[in-house]
Amino acid sequence: MRLSGLGMGLAALAALGLAAPLRAEDGFARYQFNTNRRETNQAMSRMMDLRERLRHVQSFAEGCSVTRDLIATERTVQVLAERQANLARQLGEDVVGQAAVDLHNEVMEERQRLERELLPKCEGS
Repeated sequence: MRLSGLGMGLAALAALGLAAPLRAEDGFARYQFNTNRRETNQAMSRMMDLRERLRHVQSFAEGCSVTRDLIATERTVQVLAERQANLARQLGEDVVGQAAVDLHNEVMEERQRLERELLPKCEGS
């Protein structure tokens, strides 16, 4: 994992919290937006924990298990980031929407790298 990628993810998370004041007509969309943001934060926390854990695995089997968990969590983060981008677009939150797109892309690149470089080594285990 690149430190710059993690930094980008953290910057994107910070930007996700910069929501404009609530307008009455946006009430439900804003509720969805905030709920999704909380879910994204939880998934990002789990993803960062798994990335850290992957650096300190003690066995091949543990490494494969953590890799699979990390890939699944990164898929979840991607889905949540895409949803956040769509909700931000509905609310006119261009900066937040772009941050969510950037987060989605950063996580997708890392997930694809794991699938390409590490997951094949775990085949059959």
